[in-house]
Amino acid sequence: MLLLLIKNLVCGITNPVYWFGIWVTYRNYQSVNPSQALKWTVKSVLAGLVSGNLGMLMVSGLGLSVQMGMYLALLFPAALILAKIRPRFCCFAYSGALLGILGVGDARGILAVVGLLHIMEGFLCMMGMAESRQLVWRRASLQNSTISKGCWPVPFALLVPGEASAGVITMPGWWPLLGEGTYFSLFPMTALILYQAEGGGRSGRLLGYGIMLLGMALILGEGWLLQRLALILMVFIHEWILLE
Repeated sequence: MLLLLIKNLVCGITNPVYWFGIWVTYRNYQSVNPSQALKWTVKSVLAGLVSGNLGMLMVSGLGLSVQMGMYLALLFPAALILAKIRPRFCCFAYSGALLGILGVGDARGILAVVGLLHIMEGFLCMMGMAESRQLVWRRASLQNSTISKGCWPVPFALLVPGEASAGVITMPGWWPLLGEGTYFSLFPMTALILYQAEGGGRSGRLLGYGIMLLGMALILGEGWLLQRLALILMVFIHEWILLE
């Protein structure tokens, strides 16, 4: 399994989408402080690699799988398009909810992906973010405030059900701990995690949010209305975390 994870990590970091994410990260930091942009970008890339590896180990160790579909490839470009409306919309919580409500993606898979990413985001916030002093409008006046900002390109992989083939790893009978299936493969993906908040980060809330979404993905039924309500709830709770 470790060799399979290394192989998928190599696939992830050689993906042109990942390098595009690095460029977006650099441009993001450059708009804040051009002299520190390269330093912050390098830190974000290294932190994203660590977080992506931990995420892959978690989904692989637990056997948490998602259904394969076109929605997995559309999550990243949809998030970039939504970011043009508001920067904080550059998150799979919004692009995933949009695709799921439109019927493009699997609701349980979207909840699992977004949950995993927010667990990784919580750890990334703990590892530190760029801070800058900015004027903000508060209580009918302009005041100085510390803005914490982070942007991380994260290569990771999802566990998807597959067919028996050469190179399949024989796992013990108790695995997977979560989910069902006999044969699995890893699907490399790239995410761009963008975070900005006044004051310190909200790592604890992000971790709790991610765990909650993973739990919802495991217990969610097949009903059309229930799945849409779960996706809408995902967005509302995400808004509460950011605006609280």
